[in-house]
Amino acid sequence: MFQFSPIGFLALIAFVMCWSLAAVLYRVGDTGSVARQLSLLLVVEGATLISTGYIDLLLTDYARAAFLPGILSG
Repeated sequence: MFQFSPIGFLALIAFVMCWSLAAVLYRVGDTGSVARQLSLLLVVEGATLISTGYIDLLLTDYARAAFLPGILSG
């Protein structure tokens, strides 16, 4: 179901780093501080990385056809 892709692997690393740094900044920052605002930005950025299709780079052709049928019909 999954295959190795360097770009997809780097996207997963970036996603994990964004959300882990966001958790640290949220935990350390005071209410209304710049650290908490940056943590919110990092959560949104991590969600954007995953939702833009980088996770699709890890899927094989069979899995893409099963989960995303419109992509291969062309």
